Amino acid sequence: MLYRKKRNTVLSSLQAAPILQKEWKRAFRNKRKYAKKFAKDRTAENLELKRKYRNIATREHKKEIRGYWYTKTDELRSTPSQFYDAFRPFISNKSKQSAVIYLKTGGDNAIKDQTEVAEILANYFTNAALGIGGDHVTNFTEEDHSDHSSVETIRVTHKETNFEFKFFTVAAVEQALEKINPKKTSGWGTGPPPKLLKKVAKGAAASFNDQPLQQLHRAEYLA
Repeated sequence: MLYRKKRNTVLSSLQAAPILQKEWKRAFRNKRKYAKKFAKDRTAENLELKRKYRNIATREHKKEIRGYWYTKTDELRSTPSQFYDAFRPFISNKSKQSAVIYLKTGGDNAIKDQTEVAEILANYFTNAALGIGGDHVTNFTEEDHSDHSSVETIRVTHKETNFEFKFFTVAAVEQALEKINPKKTSGWGTGPPPKLLKKVAKGAAASFNDQPLQQLHRAEYLA
């Protein structure tokens, strides 16, 4: 019962990606459909369909959960007071209850309210590292990196080390794009699909080859 309650709490909060949510629901309906079909008629074909839609449902489920937490993480940056409510469904399970945390204050007083405890801990760990290296580090810009102490240490330590970057040619980039397997998933991200990269290999190769070179030249502190 506790698991069902926790699961429903999370599912009711997954409103960040309605398109993925629609795909997720469709995938789970198909999973149940073909599982029942195989239970009634245990043929090799039905077994293959059951496995196929089970894998699709698992993949869509993972996508939805990741999308939810990406969105929730961004929201918590501006509303840290919701930290405990967001993570509460995941800090206990049906076999073991989560430990209660008390924070001792001045004298014999202790903070027992778990929401208040979570907010104090979240605020502490969010700001604990702000002073490392001095307050001025929060105002660093990209240009300041060339004089950073860690960069200077690397520069002195490897003063006698010489190396050079091997630049790719447009032809090599085009060849690599044409060898992409369009059926292979590109993973969870916002990049272009493999099938598209393969189709635009000839036209996009020059751009793909030139962009990292420009970034390398601008990052002078790496030299």
